Amino acid sequence: MDSILLQVFFDGQCVVCSKEIQFYQKNSRSHLIDWIDISEPTFVAEAHGLDPDRVHARFHAKDKNQIFEGVEAFQRIWKVLGIFKPLDWAAESFAIRPLMNLGYDLFVKARPYLPRKKSAVCDDGTCEPRTSKTTKGMK
Repeated sequence: MDSILLQVFFDGQCVVCSKEIQFYQKNSRSHLIDWIDISEPTFVAEAHGLDPDRVHARFHAKDKNQIFEGVEAFQRIWKVLGIFKPLDWAAESFAIRPLMNLGYDLFVKARPYLPRKKSAVCDDGTCEPRTSKTTKGMK
């Protein structure tokens, strides 16, 4: 069995975020990623070495050695899944990277206004950071 190469922390209550993660999860290599929904009541950011406020504000991924945020986190997913190589290359470009970061920062500002899934826990459109005792770890 392959080991987990990356942990990805996503907001499962965010409709846009969930759709993107579902796309990635259809990839044949998605089993190499531990997909962790930060909106789950069992999630504890500190158990993963993450700041609770920051992980709820920005997209995160973590490998065995490093934590990635924003565009860099997406790049790690693309590398593990072997997809979007031209986009990954563009993200490495000194000319294009600032534009991608700007686009991501604009999304972060708009995200609170995007639709959220209905649930008993988050029925007013906002969710509090959750706590967790267990999730799959890096192998």
